[in-house]
Amino acid sequence: MRRRACWMLTGLTLTVAAAGCGQSSAVRTLMQDQVAPASDAVFNAVIYTNGALAASPQTPEAWQQLHTQTTRLIDAAAEMRRLAPSADGGVWLAQSDALAASAREAQGAIGNRSLQAVLDAGSRIYATCQACHAKYVPENP
Repeated sequence: MRRRACWMLTGLTLTVAAAGCGQSSAVRTLMQDQVAPASDAVFNAVIYTNGALAASPQTPEAWQQLHTQTTRLIDAAAEMRRLAPSADGGVWLAQSDALAASAREAQGAIGNRSLQAVLDAGSRIYATCQACHAKYVPENP
């Protein structure tokens, strides 16, 4: 559910979020190429089905791949700062910083191999995305 909502909102964000700053294409590319796939990797890293663990990183390589995705989120957050719109730039910057902070939190969880902490960090990443979308994406007509 979170993944589907994120994808739907991301599609809207691509066009609307940067419209005021003339960076729509750059934001679109950033969302499609970095933010969506990297956040999906975190959201899908630990999955429970009916209370039973159904999927999680099992090898050092899988944990490293997940860490790489969180690095992509941190890099995307830095690029988002650069693309901040003139109007409401402070809010945009705060959301960019929140994304980077929650991705760093995920990196700590990955380093500790803590499934629960990965889930918690993923929830904060999702909440950050939702807060940004609430500000920069209008309601569907």
